[in-house]
Amino acid sequence: MRRLTWLAAALLVLAFSGCVDNSMRADGTPRAPTPDLDAGLRGLASGTLDLPLAAGETRDLDPVNMALNLGLTPPACADFVLAFTWQVRFPQPVTDARIHFVGERMGGTFEVGGPGPAGEATVGCALLRAINEGPVAVVVQMRFTVATSRR
Repeated sequence: MRRLTWLAAALLVLAFSGCVDNSMRADGTPRAPTPDLDAGLRGLASGTLDLPLAAGETRDLDPVNMALNLGLTPPACADFVLAFTWQVRFPQPVTDARIHFVGERMGGTFEVGGPGPAGEATVGCALLRAINEGPVAVVVQMRFTVATSRR
């Protein structure tokens, strides 16, 4: 009976979570919203990362490893999509935060998103680089959904 009660409570939370504005914590700290998926994509799993970045620091992120860390077998590279949002959570209020995302694939780089304290972007099967171009250390929340272009 306890297991059934827990399951019912979890289902209620999931049912109502889409009805709540998820861009602000109760303490007023902003957080990254859930990324939107284009109509041709099917979401497979979602996660959240908090990235501390010193002024001028670059952090490499591997979207395929991010999928694996969620317990997901990633789709083939040709069908792999990572939709994500980011939001500077610290310091608040945000002043002069410039977070920039660049992709790297087969030795070449390309723009993904930013610079800015918040944004949304999508990348395929590529290395993702988060760069703090601002003069202060920040903590950036990144919310992401691993998706596939196959229905």
